[in-house]
Amino acid sequence: MDRRPADARHHRLSHHCLARSAALFALAGLALPGIAHVEREPIVGDLQAGFTLSAGDWRLAYTYVTRTEEFETQRAKQDFGALAVSWRF
Repeated sequence: MDRRPADARHHRLSHHCLARSAALFALAGLALPGIAHVEREPIVGDLQAGFTLSAGDWRLAYTYVTRTEEFETQRAKQDFGALAVSWRF
């Protein structure tokens, strides 16, 4: 438990980092007659990294994800990131 006065806890700067990986097993979609479809890869891998910075009631978070190809005809892996700013009230 943090025993500092509430105003001292309120203004401190903190941070967190994360990294994770996962293997996803693709599920087969619906196979309806006359509907075009693509062949899925049986296993898809994810790699995620990110961080958060917190100061008082404010938080800044960023995460970056890279994913291997999900379909046999896909030309490249997917890369995307997300940035979030939040305020606690």
